[in-house]
Amino acid sequence: MNTYTALLVDDESHGRRLLQKYISTYCHEIQVLGEARTVQDAYEKIVSLKPQIIFLDIALINETAFDLLAKFEQIPFEIIFITAYNDFAIRAIKLSAVDYLLKPVDIEQLVNAVQKAIARIEDKGTLRHFRFLMENLRHRDPLHKVALPTQEGYVFVEISRIIRCEAAGSYTQFYFSDRKPIVVSKGLKEYEDLLENHHFIRVHHSHLVQLNHVAAYHKGKASYVTMSDGTSVEVSLRKRDEFLHRLSQLRA
Repeated sequence: MNTYTALLVDDESHGRRLLQKYISTYCHEIQVLGEARTVQDAYEKIVSLKPQIIFLDIALINETAFDLLAKFEQIPFEIIFITAYNDFAIRAIKLSAVDYLLKPVDIEQLVNAVQKAIARIEDKGTLRHFRFLMENLRHRDPLHKVALPTQEGYVFVEISRIIRCEAAGSYTQFYFSDRKPIVVSKGLKEYEDLLENHHFIRVHHSHLVQLNHVAAYHKGKASYVTMSDGTSVEVSLRKRDEFLHRLSQLRA
């Protein structure tokens, strides 16, 4: 069994002790090289110890995890974020397909996050994920890029170029203004939640559309929209009022 090195960064000693216990008990592939409680301490230990994985609390003493990441021109290590908050930073992390754990840490989620981090180490896929994450964090309003998981790996796209998303069982098919459709290995509900602040709306149980790409709305007993790529999408009766309200707000 291969061994992968790690650093624990958390300003709470109890959090570090508990995480160390979970890792030693359930993640036998991980060798913890050390701990840090401040941005500067973490930076110095990363430079000297060169860990492959950082377990990184977002809120540190008077600073954040992103202050630490800003010190590196490149990110040659995997990061698993740990936080007690579900806020803007978590949305940016989700869009960038980077792993995070909410406190209190769930053991099953910890093991899954570690396995995915190891897979990315083997695949050398770290740098692009974190470049997207840092770009999203720099553009707080709105977040503007998303990493989409496919069978071949991740595809990184501008949110503004997504026209619509269509449910395909437990998968989602994305349609774009500048590329061929992509099938993504996650359900439509997850992207409805993730993209809700980006002018996306569920107009039908199978369809999520971006309002900026709605070219026309056709009234009638069976109303529908024409999208910017010429496709038609039904607007269900249950979703019609919300859709018209959101559309009028956007174009006011």
